Amino acid sequence: VDIEKGKKAIEALKAMDVDVTSLEEKLTWATTARDVLLKEFV
Repeated sequence: VDIEKGKKAIEALKAMDVDVTSLEEKLTWATTARDVLLKEFV
């Protein structure tokens, strides 16, 4: 998952008044999962 692209996409959708709550939750989850994996395997 490309976290930065996800954040930019969410900002763009917000600008168009799209409900991005579930997307934001997925992005947060993905970011957390990535951080955990990096800690576990580095």
